[in-house]
Amino acid sequence: VPPMTTFKTGPIHVGIVVSPYFCALDVFGVYTIFGVPPCLGLRPDIHVHLIGADLNEFSAVPPWPMRATTTFETCPRPLDVLAVGAMPPAFLTDVRGMTFVAQAGQEAGFLLGVCGGVQVLGAAGLLQGYRATTNFHSLDALHHCGAVPTTGHVVVDRNRYTSGPAIGAYDASLMILAELCGPEVARELELHLEHLSEPPFRTGRPELAGRELTYRALERLRGISSDASGEFARVCKLRGLERA
Repeated sequence: VPPMTTFKTGPIHVGIVVSPYFCALDVFGVYTIFGVPPCLGLRPDIHVHLIGADLNEFSAVPPWPMRATTTFETCPRPLDVLAVGAMPPAFLTDVRGMTFVAQAGQEAGFLLGVCGGVQVLGAAGLLQGYRATTNFHSLDALHHCGAVPTTGHVVVDRNRYTSGPAIGAYDASLMILAELCGPEVARELELHLEHLSEPPFRTGRPELAGRELTYRALERLRGISSDASGEFARVCKLRGLERA
């Protein structure tokens, strides 16, 4: 699906995939950027859907009680935007959830993967031949799904937007909002939110953090990252996604 060259007229539907123990901070930015414009009257016809297996309450990571607003079967399609943050490794082998991501992703106007959500898009077969980034712990693993690992805060390849965790979701979502609604809407929203990142320690990338801090960070998450990357590689191999 090529990027849109004209602004969307009519309702805009944004879907965010959720599940128990998914990383909520990865999608806070997506929910904010697309959820606030209707409240401000900037674009009242944007509808944000939290899409899950059912409508039961669950806890995300960090602990945050929430529930989906629609299910894989009942969410409106095609979506204008499908966004995925980091999911628990078991989601990669959830046939129902991954089938939804694969099918809805093929139909969506824009795809947004944040942090480990990039691996979900990749395992669904949606990143083969596309440049993509993710969190620095897992960037090299993207070759398993046929993507082209690319360093960057936000990487855009046609209608695929990928980023690292947290702040990247805000920036990528603003970029997509500009494509859908025009740059003036995105510019005004950025002002309303006073979205100007001024990190106090400037350690948000390995090259800024330095070797010692980066090593400590990698060691702290080694077990979690290894389990997630191993499951990702296994699923991608089963699906034959890895580039030759």
